[in-house]
Amino acid sequence: MFGPFFGLHEFSMTPALRRDLKAKEEQLLKERLVTAEPWTMKTPWRKRLTLTAASWQPRSLFTVEPTTFNDVNNETEPVGKFAISPSGRFLYCEKILPKAAKLALLQGSRKGNVLFDGPVRIPSLHERSGESKHWRADPWMSLTPSEIITQRPGYRLARGHVVVAGLGLGWALVDVFRKRTVTKVTLVEISQELVDWVMPALAPHLRGLGKDFDTIVGNAKDVLADFKADVALIDIFPDYGSNDFYVNGGDGKRFSGRPKNIDTVWCWGSAPMGDEGRGWF
Repeated sequence: MFGPFFGLHEFSMTPALRRDLKAKEEQLLKERLVTAEPWTMKTPWRKRLTLTAASWQPRSLFTVEPTTFNDVNNETEPVGKFAISPSGRFLYCEKILPKAAKLALLQGSRKGNVLFDGPVRIPSLHERSGESKHWRADPWMSLTPSEIITQRPGYRLARGHVVVAGLGLGWALVDVFRKRTVTKVTLVEISQELVDWVMPALAPHLRGLGKDFDTIVGNAKDVLADFKADVALIDIFPDYGSNDFYVNGGDGKRFSGRPKNIDTVWCWGSAPMGDEGRGWF
């Protein structure tokens, strides 16, 4: 990966050149870590964002011990590290991202990376792979700076009665509900199990604000066709990039046109992205 920068392919480097390259890489990383800044909800996207570990304090859904494994199937001592949904379909864990490990950092069609000056927790939600005993290596959702930054355009649009389609770890749901310009939130989630399991953990963050909240279990493409609201924030997509609410569904039907009774519709990851947009988690 470094060869083209020096005009050489890596396999053709001499041992001395390899050592020199490694030393330069380590020096660049050391200089970058010195520039670490605190994470805030207003932290802007940068091609190379460096954050202080102490400032990253994501909400926990369940009390678990952290795991050091990115692929949860490799965890040899899972007791106390995983929270499992009642039927065993979903797994919640908090992964430890090592110091200086890079995560993808996306914004629209722009790609960058983010790292921390120390280890941090990354809450993650995994789904079981069909009838298999194994969990899907790619999470259903994980809470990272990229996840929050890519959700912020939708958050800014939230006003009046807002539909949040897709529960995930509940970050967008809670923050949208707590926004001053929002008077009511309707959650649309396809999985009854996820609603029953996750919503009690989020309930303390939704109380005491004097706002209405309700939940509809169903396919957002069907529910929102005639649903009335001011804004719909839709995050029902497995990957970031080229997402469109009105695309061919798994059953071969075509969903076209806008919901008739929702003025503003925002979809997570509507900008085109390549495969390289996927992150460490």
